[in-house]
Amino acid sequence: MENIYYIDVTSGDDLLSCIFLLDNYLEGKNIRLLVVDSITQPLKTMEIKVRLGLINKLFQQLRILASQFDLAVILTNDLTTRVNERESIIASSFGDSFYHMVNSRIIFSKNDATFHGRLLKSISNVQVEADFYL
Repeated sequence: MENIYYIDVTSGDDLLSCIFLLDNYLEGKNIRLLVVDSITQPLKTMEIKVRLGLINKLFQQLRILASQFDLAVILTNDLTTRVNERESIIASSFGDSFYHMVNSRIIFSKNDATFHGRLLKSISNVQVEADFYL
């Protein structure tokens, strides 16, 4: 945990401020991975119109940071189940528009001691699945 930096963000405004100040923090450091866990939690209490605008700003800034600092960005997201007459599907708790803003989507699940990863969306359009153990 020596080289792990943690910032506790509890509101959408705090999250936006943190992301927009990261370029100053990253300058001159050898940081290659940014994990936001969970992207949805600080935004849940916001009105939908305000939240959508904030999400667009956040994603745009995260793309800039990733490009500028050769940084991998991982966002975790809450999922929900959508049910209709024929099926139930797992979906982003913020809806389909949220999914269209990310370049790659991976869904992870666990069955006993086995983890499963499935690539749902990628630039290569190749769907890959793999089991793994930790």
